[in-house]
Amino acid sequence: MKVDRGIVSPSFGEPLAAGRSPASGAGIAAGECLAVAEEEELARLIESVQPGQRVRPARLLQNRISCGELRDLLRVPGALVRAVASSGRLSRLACTGTLPGPSPGELVCLRRRFSPGERLGAVVDLNNLLWTLGYAAAPGVIQALRDYGVRNLLLLADANVLEFISREELSALEALVQKVEVVPRGTPADLRILERAEEDPALIVSKDMFRDWRKTSSWRRRTIWRLRVPLERTPGGAREFSFGEVQVELADPPRLQSVI
Repeated sequence: MKVDRGIVSPSFGEPLAAGRSPASGAGIAAGECLAVAEEEELARLIESVQPGQRVRPARLLQNRISCGELRDLLRVPGALVRAVASSGRLSRLACTGTLPGPSPGELVCLRRRFSPGERLGAVVDLNNLLWTLGYAAAPGVIQALRDYGVRNLLLLADANVLEFISREELSALEALVQKVEVVPRGTPADLRILERAEEDPALIVSKDMFRDWRKTSSWRRRTIWRLRVPLERTPGGAREFSFGEVQVELADPPRLQSVI
């Protein structure tokens, strides 16, 4: 693999000594930068991953555009994460971070970024949020999404939502978001959530997997799994909830989204 001698990413140490073969991918592991052509090819590989999904070296190795030299890099543990972290171009396509939980920092995750439009909006399954975390956690979930750069927030609820919270509590949540929508009786809230996310591209915040709806349209079949942001309890963590693996992308500075 070709490398640019003497160009060092400040986060990953010193260049390899002259004469040391980088063909095994050790160059990136030790801190060397990718050559332009290799960065271009690696960008094409990352772009083959659907936005919002995890980038796995094993899957990239199966891609027919992956050349022999990049295959060597992809086989080195941690080399792909280092390559993305040390490249401005690759960092605009993917992001790295540690998975949330009681013991963060144990597992590094690499994810393909959402598109800017998807990243700015979210439809929150309010009944699911109340069932999973309870009303007391709802303001914190809303604030966390705002902190992560989500600007257009819609809370969508089943007709029976007032069986779980009071009208005053619903009004308090309404003051924190752009809109609260309660579907009429007889209308499935899950269907309306998916319709809203399709009309105006947005993340879908819910622990529900929406399995019953995935085959009802080509958009849902292709998109639900990609846009869904799960709500998970994380007792003992920095806060009592997380957005699962998707939080790796959400927690990355939103400023990067403007240049994708």
